[in-house]
Amino acid sequence: MKDKVVIDHIKHALYDLAFLDIKRASAGNSKTGAFILASCFIDHMAGFICGRETTRKDYKDFVRLYLPAIYEPSKLYTDLRCKLVHDYSEGGSYWLKHGQPQLHGKVVGSRTVINLENFLDDLEHAFHKVMKDIQHDPSVKASAISRYNSIGLLCVGGIATGKT
Repeated sequence: MKDKVVIDHIKHALYDLAFLDIKRASAGNSKTGAFILASCFIDHMAGFICGRETTRKDYKDFVRLYLPAIYEPSKLYTDLRCKLVHDYSEGGSYWLKHGQPQLHGKVVGSRTVINLENFLDDLEHAFHKVMKDIQHDPSVKASAISRYNSIGLLCVGGIATGKT
């Protein structure tokens, strides 16, 4: 499969399927579900940057490189990603909110507030940075294509599925 077709499929799967599903979950009042999907989305994007199944280091590196500094990589990995995805809990570093953008990034006691809508905006910006890197950096492009070839991607609609 030609590189452009693969990259277009990656873009479609990351944005139209994964990211917009997070937005739909949020709009449908599944706020915790949206946070869970958002954390998975970070892992998913990180896999295309590193070109393989992600490790904790890859997740943290992605957060450091692609998200604003209010997200501390180790805490986001442990207390949001691991606790939320595996235990349906939060590890004590964050207050997860929605509809309260004025609180986003503020520290209350020992916890940082993550407002869902701001978090999603930050993830959308990260997605655009990822796509720019895939399209303009040959090593990142090679990593993304390698990851695509190793996992294939979900497809809903008119783009072909499966590994190349």
